[in-house]
Amino acid sequence: MDFSSNLGAKHSNSWLLRTFATTSRRKRHVFMSHHKRNTTLSHPPVIVLALLANVINSMFAMTVTAQTTAYTVVEDVIPVALTTQPGDATRGRDIVTNRQVGMCQLCHQVPASNDRFQGDIATNLAGAGARWTVPQLRLRIVDSRRVSAESVMPAYYKTQSLSRVGANWRDKPILNAQQVEDVVAWLATLK
Repeated sequence: MDFSSNLGAKHSNSWLLRTFATTSRRKRHVFMSHHKRNTTLSHPPVIVLALLANVINSMFAMTVTAQTTAYTVVEDVIPVALTTQPGDATRGRDIVTNRQVGMCQLCHQVPASNDRFQGDIATNLAGAGARWTVPQLRLRIVDSRRVSAESVMPAYYKTQSLSRVGANWRDKPILNAQQVEDVVAWLATLK
């Protein structure tokens, strides 16, 4: 988006980018010298930056929202996979055991993990494939509160109607659809 039409010929995106691509001292100098040359600045650069940030954020939010796949919950299952590609159990195990991605070990005991510090406040994942079907596992990963309202497990794929979500995470799933299917594939192997 070009703001130059709103700011006049002397105020273009290139000026804005040049100003903020330099060091702090240089930023102040460029801003002050520009401000002295043209005192009829109709929109202060701070407002322009805020508008630019809002435009970029809204474009990013639309992209992220478009990445979520619609799903249907039937009783206690999501019967249809979120992707056309089957889940990969090896990738699923990597997601579950990675504290930066799945974060599952914070609450669950995870079989096949060498991590000594595993959680014990949630269900032990050993035998998960024997206790639940693939569609049941999928719902538990997507939104565990659909199964148990008291669950403290985060909704890994649900993005709507959540409370107390930080601005940086709003409208973004924790795991994408393929990652959910990978985790489900791995959990299904735990018989």
